[in-house]
Amino acid sequence: MKLNQLLNTDLLLHHIQEGFVGVQRHPTLPLRILNYTHLAQYDGKAWGDGTIDYCRGLIVDNEDNIIARPFKKFHNLNTESMPETMAEHLPFALPEITIKMDGSLGIWYPDGTPEGAIATRGSFTSPQALWATKWWKLEANAGHRQSGLYGPWKGHWTPLFEIIYPENRIVVDYKGFAGLICIGGVYIDSGLDVSRSDISHVLGDLLVGKVYISDTTMLGVLAEQNRENEEGYVASFEQGKLRVKIKFAEYARLHRIITGLNAHSLWELFRVGDGLVVENLPEHVRRWYGQWHARLSTQYTSIYDAVRILAANHPEWVGSETERQNRTRRAAWFFQQNQPELKSAYFAKIDGKDVAPIIWDMIEPRGDDRSFQPLDTEEV
Repeated sequence: MKLNQLLNTDLLLHHIQEGFVGVQRHPTLPLRILNYTHLAQYDGKAWGDGTIDYCRGLIVDNEDNIIARPFKKFHNLNTESMPETMAEHLPFALPEITIKMDGSLGIWYPDGTPEGAIATRGSFTSPQALWATKWWKLEANAGHRQSGLYGPWKGHWTPLFEIIYPENRIVVDYKGFAGLICIGGVYIDSGLDVSRSDISHVLGDLLVGKVYISDTTMLGVLAEQNRENEEGYVASFEQGKLRVKIKFAEYARLHRIITGLNAHSLWELFRVGDGLVVENLPEHVRRWYGQWHARLSTQYTSIYDAVRILAANHPEWVGSETERQNRTRRAAWFFQQNQPELKSAYFAKIDGKDVAPIIWDMIEPRGDDRSFQPLDTEEV
């Protein structure tokens, strides 16, 4: 299947030029991967023409043949801006419901070797892609599930996986599990889901678990389960013509905290005396949080102590001096101490004012420290 048979390539070029779709080329093979960017996620102008929806890890070669085709972008159940996801508009037929795994999307593609390789949504060389490819090839070479790892999918359908290992934890704690879980497959020509029986025939115990319901009204019941340490479900209608996420409320809450965290947002919390309940957050986030808390607390205490010492040690002038003259003399004395950065806090202190807001402003960090954040995480 050619790229122009799937989407409007003129619109695609426009979206690439606008920064809504990113393109990464394979370091050695004539392949490129198309993925919508963070800019597209927050700009409504990027959507609506049916182009970007397909750019979710779509892999094509230099002749624009589609080599690997992942799921189209799909949304949460009852997303008001997407009428087709509302419960009253869902297809009448029962969906196929699978457990939603909390990792990075892994997309199988041919790399010239018998077993192939794994890309993530926007990269052939992300840490998750490299880890998954290594795991996949080692499993194949070790002979584990050999019939599955040498599946008959090349040029026919694309196996899709969730990449899960401890260093890639997002919210859910899989208690040390490391591996690939097959979350489905997509026929390259039609875009329809591959049946679970066909996937199971070649991938066996890698296939994600399924949930059975008797009617579509139970989708709301599933969403209300709110199971601890689980993400939710995915419902696929009519072989994937429509797909919706069913997220548990607690998972969504923790995901918003994690994806919204940066050094500046933590500074804002600490500034007003708040913090986070971090017990349920991933260990790497807790560690990052603790590091920033310690750093900002140390900076604050250091400045406060310096101001306190200055205010305690400045000379006192008595007699007929006016307060204005005293302030002038204190200012002259202060500037002899070679700590001009403490001026505002020092004078607030000697005037009996609260110095905390001044000190917090002095140690305000930039907001772009997100060193804890895993790459290729999905949006909620």
